Amino acid sequence: TSPPVAVGIERLDDSIEDLVARLRRDLADGGCVGIVRNTVRRAQETARALAVYFPGSVTLVHSRFVAQHRADLESRLVSELGRTGVRPHLRIVVGTQVIEQSLDVDFDLMVSDLAPIDLLFQRIGRLHRHSRGRPAALSAPRLLITGVEEWSDEPPQAIQQSRGIYGDLHLMRALAVLAGKDAVTLPSEIASLVQAAYDDNFTWPTGWADAGATARVKVEPPGAV
Repeated sequence: TSPPVAVGIERLDDSIEDLVARLRRDLADGGCVGIVRNTVRRAQETARALAVYFPGSVTLVHSRFVAQHRADLESRLVSELGRTGVRPHLRIVVGTQVIEQSLDVDFDLMVSDLAPIDLLFQRIGRLHRHSRGRPAALSAPRLLITGVEEWSDEPPQAIQQSRGIYGDLHLMRALAVLAGKDAVTLPSEIASLVQAAYDDNFTWPTGWADAGATARVKVEPPGAV
């Protein structure tokens, strides 16, 4: 069995300016970063904006590409970022859920829109996937969570685009089970955090219960047991 790995969890404000500043700092010595957006439009907008600051280093991948184009793109990414890939000095891959689902790629750093906790763990699974040398600043695996309107709110709320896909309840529960955590230990915490997030008798952090009850009502029609 693999030794336990602590993956750092950080919260990043949802603006391109904050993302650019963070990437400039963390990628100062190069590196390969995956950025998972929950909608195609958001992925497109992010890739377009980052290409201005990191020309030639940004790759966009999502499910709406024509099948052949997407297949070519994915095979190129695997040839760079797979187990035996020839890694470029700098690569920023901006994509949708296709990054978490199908590609055997290995990132030095992961940035993800808030998603239900099981999907966040799938995205973390693309982080430091293989043993290899990495830039010193990226030697420890880290997930930067973004796609939240205001982190200081109680409870914080996911951006509208993500709520439209996943609903409020499981986005809030992901925030709740990660509240106060600056790392998760893999693999031991995966099952416990996922079970906690989907528990019928979920206990909300202090001050979150009303918003949680409202989110649950939206999921369950009146009279649902």
